Amino acid sequence: MKYTKFTNLEADNIKGAVAGNVTGDVTGNLVMKPKTVALTTDTTVTENLITLSSVTATKILTVNVPKGTLFVVINNDTTNSAKVKCSATDTGATLAKETAGIYYNANGVATLIK
Repeated sequence: MKYTKFTNLEADNIKGAVAGNVTGDVTGNLVMKPKTVALTTDTTVTENLITLSSVTATKILTVNVPKGTLFVVINNDTTNSAKVKCSATDTGATLAKETAGIYYNANGVATLIK
């Protein structure tokens, strides 16, 4: 098993790190690297921060994250909107060109919060 060495680490409560879930208070700056997608075909991703570098008209981005998860999609295309979904049965939420959306996966439905 490979280990990672941490220095100056303080943690009062971290649970479920193996599954990718962290609970408790997180303070400080969190730097996330977005998954960049050129949406030329209907595409499925599993990340929580997605940047659309381009969008071909009427394309669908399915974000396959667990129910109850927040995720952000940034549409950098200057011409086309995109449809954002969380499952095959989700009708999707439209994300306009040159905008960002904060979504919530509400039981398989991408719900636009802001």
